[in-house]
Amino acid sequence: MKSLNLILSLLLCSQVIFSPVHANDEEHGKVLRDAASVGDNEAIRSALASHPDTEAANRFGITALMRAAESGNANTIALLLSLGADVNARTKGGCTALTFAAENGFPAVTAMLVEMGAHVHVRTRSGWDALMISSRLGLDVIVAQLLSFGADPSAVDRNGETALIGAVKKGHIKVVETLQRFSKGLDLDQAQKHGVTPLMYAVEGDHIGILQFLLEKGANPNQIDQLGSTPLHLAAQAGQVQMQKLLIEHKAKLGLQDEDGMSPLMLASAQGQVASVNLLLEKGANKTLKNTAGKTALELAEAAGHQDVLKLLTDVTH
Repeated sequence: MKSLNLILSLLLCSQVIFSPVHANDEEHGKVLRDAASVGDNEAIRSALASHPDTEAANRFGITALMRAAESGNANTIALLLSLGADVNARTKGGCTALTFAAENGFPAVTAMLVEMGAHVHVRTRSGWDALMISSRLGLDVIVAQLLSFGADPSAVDRNGETALIGAVKKGHIKVVETLQRFSKGLDLDQAQKHGVTPLMYAVEGDHIGILQFLLEKGANPNQIDQLGSTPLHLAAQAGQVQMQKLLIEHKAKLGLQDEDGMSPLMLASAQGQVASVNLLLEKGANKTLKNTAGKTALELAEAAGHQDVLKLLTDVTH
């Protein structure tokens, strides 16, 4: 996890913008940052005595305070802040010391930084705040903490994705539960810019536990994306029978048609998803609906050569 978070830190926070740096300044900064990384406070005092610049950053904009936060060195953070380090200094990628502490899973350091004035709403250049990042990493304790400090669960990144969507996509059910529990009035149906909802991402990722949790907490199984698809469309097409059962139990409508006029039954039939077709027919799906091309589920199955599906669709008991 540590190495994964370091990679993410570099991707999110270290977008390179080169600028000329004097050799002596760079050497001083490196000594300071290296000392902060390992919590060597004596080396920090010595470095600052000869060159009092707490904000000396590398070419990525990473400062000693950020290195200390990344490593969870609370005493070093306290020292640097007492010596005037900027708690809200940002890297070239837009990250702060709080971002580094949160994504590396240091709750005590996260709390210290917020108490010292760190802003929880600061975004990276990708539009991610500390809550979004910790949600994607599955850090439920940090997520709960950031929410208690006022982080906004409805905030979105450049793709319109919330912390909840990030957690669902990664399959982090504890984070999903934490967001729902500690966020007053959390919108479980808040979609990203193409209308894809948390429920839809749960289906796409085959995260059945998350799907069940969201449905039990009131997520809408009939909300559509920009293409007119519902979670049931996605589950039927992919042959995810258990997910279909959950959706139907929570009042998913069988006859909704997307922008091409395709119903869940049509999609399942066209893809040869026998078990899905059987379930939908048992639950009362309409076999006579036509898509925008005038084709029924039976005609779609016939065109694709799905004989087992054809047998189900022509069975008079359905």
